[in-house]
Amino acid sequence: MSTNVPDQNASAKQAWTQRLAVIIYVAAACCGILLAAAFAAASAWAYAGVSVCIIGLAVLAEEINKLRWLSSLAFAAFVFMGMLLLWRGAPALPALAATTAALAAWDLHAFRERILSVGKLPTPDAHVTQHLRRLAITLSIGLGLGLLGIWVQVDVSTLAVAGLIALAAIGLTGAVGYLHRSSD
Repeated sequence: MSTNVPDQNASAKQAWTQRLAVIIYVAAACCGILLAAAFAAASAWAYAGVSVCIIGLAVLAEEINKLRWLSSLAFAAFVFMGMLLLWRGAPALPALAATTAALAAWDLHAFRERILSVGKLPTPDAHVTQHLRRLAITLSIGLGLGLLGIWVQVDVSTLAVAGLIALAAIGLTGAVGYLHRSSD
């Protein structure tokens, strides 16, 4: 009877990695479509096409083992396209939502890679659901703070904004490091 337990864990691990790949595809598609729609609304058709093409980078990162590094490139490209969207004067909400979806896809890709790299995962269901729960909380807080930043306008000096960005970067780096350590 104990020989079935490792088989069940291996099949649960394989099932979760397939589910995570689907979630990654959906998040990348949402990000690319949001950006493409916002660029299309601004009649920036070339940028809309590039946004859709970046979805392909995320898909290739999941499908071809030797191209796993494309996930980071796709994430950086999505964030760059979101910044470009804002620079062109578009509303901030599509860029914020797209960047949140890109962050979800990138984080889940890294998590999926860690799951695939470990030999045996004692409780795959609990491990993955715990990570998904933490990711949802983190994304919700980030999206909420982003929306708050969009809706609440405060007159602040450039130096103060630079300081707040530095503090946010340090805090985010620490939070991501904590999540990676605690999910391992």
